[in-house]
Amino acid sequence: MTMEIIAETALVSMIAAATAWFYLRLRRSMSISTLMLGYAGATVCFGYLMMPYSLAHYGIEFRSYYYQGYFMKSVALFALSFVSMLCLSSVASRMLGGRPPVRLVFRITNPDVFVLTVGFFILVGIAFLAYIYRDIGTAPILAPDPISAKFYLFAQHKITSTLAVNFLSFSNALLVIYFLKTRRKDVPSILMFVVSNLVLLTTMKRAPLLLPYFYLAVAWVLFSNRLRLKHLAAIGSIILAGVGLWYVGELSFSLSGFLSVFSSNVFVEPRELGRVFMDAGPRMEYSLGRTYVVGLFNVVPTSIWDLKRDYYIVRLVARVLGLDYEMSGVPRISMVGEAYLNFGIAGVVLVSGIFMFVVEAVNNYYLFVRSLPLSRRDKMAVMVILAVVVKDLLGFYGSGSSVFLFVYIKLLIAFCLLFWGSVKLYRYTRIE
Repeated sequence: MTMEIIAETALVSMIAAATAWFYLRLRRSMSISTLMLGYAGATVCFGYLMMPYSLAHYGIEFRSYYYQGYFMKSVALFALSFVSMLCLSSVASRMLGGRPPVRLVFRITNPDVFVLTVGFFILVGIAFLAYIYRDIGTAPILAPDPISAKFYLFAQHKITSTLAVNFLSFSNALLVIYFLKTRRKDVPSILMFVVSNLVLLTTMKRAPLLLPYFYLAVAWVLFSNRLRLKHLAAIGSIILAGVGLWYVGELSFSLSGFLSVFSSNVFVEPRELGRVFMDAGPRMEYSLGRTYVVGLFNVVPTSIWDLKRDYYIVRLVARVLGLDYEMSGVPRISMVGEAYLNFGIAGVVLVSGIFMFVVEAVNNYYLFVRSLPLSRRDKMAVMVILAVVVKDLLGFYGSGSSVFLFVYIKLLIAFCLLFWGSVKLYRYTRIE
């Protein structure tokens, strides 16, 4: 036991030191790849350090189960992924660094059509939620336990509610871009933004409600080309706002309870993968890539595709944990856990490497945008789009292939903006 404690302390100390090094590096020079590596390192470090409180949320005693190998194995796999990403990042950077990125920038060519298109998706989202609330007779925010209510109240309307909240959330982000690009402050667009946020609040789905502000905070970091304490304070405030929504309808507050709730909202992936190991035991069989196939074709309804019913990653994990997928949240085992469930340790290294190649490609485009002689507002608007991409990368790291569905919803709205001519892409060739 003593040797295990020493080895465990050494591991966490090394990851903590690496995380601090990345933070200091980001303060000097920002890059999306370094930001992602820092997040991966923080997941290992803080995921472990918060685990005693995080496990207590499920009534699991940390010391009794960690040294049985379940959670130790999980932390080790996340550390392996982090090291793989770190090593392959430099390889990917050298391979992609000599190639110019796609030099595309967007402009809002018809602000009126842009607002009408975004307003259309907001109206559709509100109509979907109005239909659901009429059917169930209430809204989650009005329930005695609002955070839990969002699961069982939306259980019979999972697809409709998913479309509704994502239409509203991404439309809010597009309105932020509209305010930046056009410099307009017209009453209809402001009213749409306020109403959309208030309707999202009734769902008690915290991530969709806070995502536009997260995009803006990350865009601020990317625009500044530094990670300063004020940036961390802004992002931390958004996270705390999400945790604070947990207490809507709650009359009691305690520090230990807050730490349990907080640790169950951030860097929970090592804990969730450990729970899978604990519940699956020796029965675990590799999925051999099936979850990725399902994730890529997520738009196919479960009712007509047996493979999705069995291998959609969140359904698979919920089944292992003995949860009812329709009545529970999404257990996040990260791309690390999904890679392991598909191909074992080799899968963790392979998927981490592919992921870093994608991250480096996005980073290559970011470096191009950063050099453009655009106005502050125009450059900030492009950074918001990049922040959306960064969040989807973080989403894949945190939730695996299930994130593809939310990417497709964003692409649908973006396609409509392009199709109806409110937004146009153009190749930027002049760099000063």
